[in-house]
Amino acid sequence: MKNNFFIIYIKGFLMGVCELIPGISGSTMALFLNLYERLIFSLNSYLPHNFYKIIKSKNRKKEIQKLEIPFLFFLILGILSAVFSFSHLLGFFIENYRNYIFSLFVGFIIISTFLQGRHSISIKTIKYSIVGLLFGISLIFLSPKNLIGSSSFEILIAGIISIIFGLLPGISGSFMLLILGKYEFILNSIRNFDFQIIFFFLIGIIIGTVLFVSIIKTLLDKHHKKLLSFFFAFVLGSIGVLILEILHNISQVSLPLVSLYFVLGLGLGFLLNFFMK
Repeated sequence: MKNNFFIIYIKGFLMGVCELIPGISGSTMALFLNLYERLIFSLNSYLPHNFYKIIKSKNRKKEIQKLEIPFLFFLILGILSAVFSFSHLLGFFIENYRNYIFSLFVGFIIISTFLQGRHSISIKTIKYSIVGLLFGISLIFLSPKNLIGSSSFEILIAGIISIIFGLLPGISGSFMLLILGKYEFILNSIRNFDFQIIFFFLIGIIIGTVLFVSIIKTLLDKHHKKLLSFFFAFVLGSIGVLILEILHNISQVSLPLVSLYFVLGLGLGFLLNFFMK
């Protein structure tokens, strides 16, 4: 397959930008850019049993080509470029306009989840949606922000959770970091080049990819609508965690401005989904 590595880099950059914004995942962008299946297939090639195939194969060159090394290199380079360049901008806005940006995120997540998930939810999958919604709402009572701390091991776990959601089209890994209270922490670590935190977070992403990419691929192949129906409803239910945080600090902000940012988030989510289609 002939590759235009500059185009692949640009597509990776767009994926990286989306991965930073809670509400729309890099996998969703990969889907719209016609890269998702190729990405999952190439990542799946890095599982240990596939390396065993390479060693045993008589045609090693053909098996090595399945690893898509140049494709993944330029794609990941694009993603990392976006993450490191845009993390400063996002970090600035969250530090100075926290509740307003969170309100924008809520509007953005609601409309993006609705637009991307409405085709996955039907009479046949409604029971999975109900379970997902209840599970999401339960996070309000579980206080998930207290479940994951800032130790190296816990940051590794956050990386695993983030990539599991990030590999699913329409589900944002950064949104889960936001729910777990680690979004700003990871964002600031990237901004400040805290290599210890970045290292363990990346290790978590690698472990999560190796452990779950094959499972996710199988589930998407066999139970696509059921899986997405559950997760889209889960995202909608768990938005309550963000809403409670905004309400907790509502006395410190302007209610009309919070409402304005919420509406702005709805509008941005609608426009982005419209143009991506």
